[in-house]
Amino acid sequence: MFKQEAQWVAQAVQSHAKPGKIINLGSSTAQFRQVEQPWIEAELVAPLAEAGFEWVHADLKDAQGVDIVADLMDKNGFNKLANMQPNVVLCCNILEHVTNPKELLQKAFSLLQQSGDILVVTVPYRYPYHADPIDTLFRPQPHEIVDLLGESTAHSAIQHMVLNCGTYCRTVLKRPHRILDPLIKLPQLFTKPQKYLYRLGRWSYLFRPYKISAVVIQKA
Repeated sequence: MFKQEAQWVAQAVQSHAKPGKIINLGSSTAQFRQVEQPWIEAELVAPLAEAGFEWVHADLKDAQGVDIVADLMDKNGFNKLANMQPNVVLCCNILEHVTNPKELLQKAFSLLQQSGDILVVTVPYRYPYHADPIDTLFRPQPHEIVDLLGESTAHSAIQHMVLNCGTYCRTVLKRPHRILDPLIKLPQLFTKPQKYLYRLGRWSYLFRPYKISAVVIQKA
């Protein structure tokens, strides 16, 4: 998650939801949110907690900082999440890592039980290949995310935009040694080709911005 993305999600939740319970799908660990990408904690988690929202970090793996271990696509996992009765569900940077984004998004939306509850979704729109553990290269515009819900659910998109989230040049300026990465990591082309291609793909964003599709979908 980019810093600009975290700020947008925090603003969207405060604008469209009353303090309640937030389920953060695919939350990863406390280490990830607070150390590896500290802006998630600083720009998103902490401000909303201070505003009165209760966080429930949900993930497939059992690790420090994961409040509930559950698979949304599994019946028992879905029921475990639904029993939390969230009024906000975050589905951020997940849809590009699953083979059936439509089904997952519909399941995430089904966690909402009351009219006015919201689902906040972000997906890369312009971003290189990044396997975690897979990347289907699903790169939708905001309206294409909403279209995944179809007409079977009563919903409305109440806020949406494509976020500009900086360039790889910023990273290189902070860490100049990255200039040598393509040469230093060349052996990975033969041992870990996917990882090498991901590293190489970042250079195509040296001067053009990463872009993220973001949308708030409200239950009618």
